[in-house]
Amino acid sequence: LTNFSPKFQAIVSVAGGFTLGDISDKDILSSTDKMLQMSLLSSIMTGNIATEFLDANSFLGFTGAATVVKENNFVIADYAVGYCLSKISVLHLATFLKDSPKLPTGTKVFTVNPTTMDTPQNRQSMPNEDPNKWLKPEVVAQDIFDVCNQKVKIENGWNKICLLYTSPSPRDS
Repeated sequence: LTNFSPKFQAIVSVAGGFTLGDISDKDILSSTDKMLQMSLLSSIMTGNIATEFLDANSFLGFTGAATVVKENNFVIADYAVGYCLSKISVLHLATFLKDSPKLPTGTKVFTVNPTTMDTPQNRQSMPNEDPNKWLKPEVVAQDIFDVCNQKVKIENGWNKICLLYTSPSPRDS
């Protein structure tokens, strides 16, 4: 198997998580480190893997967060400094990689930036919030699937903000 070298049409990092933490918290360094490990370092690893295993004219995707993007600027929520910094860093990484000569020719880099996701962990950690206002993971998965299967045509560097929407309403693009 030493000559085995698969090439993929798409590689997507959907790793992430969420931790509260404002700049005055005593554990701000550990919560920020946790977020950087979960979001940024996993995305760097994804980019590195793509340099070797992504086929030409393929897709490289990352997940950011709608929370950190406002009118084409990056914002940091004071209640989640480490989380916001890690997601902003992922978006910067994607911007850097879209023009990288280290990726295979024709690679299209994209990000999907969801709002709060309806996950068991979010339901447990935010019991007083209304999960009906949250984005279903299946919606984000469908967006990624549609991009990677060219059902949605994108330009290199495409960023999508995933807001709450329910079928069959038209999607934000």
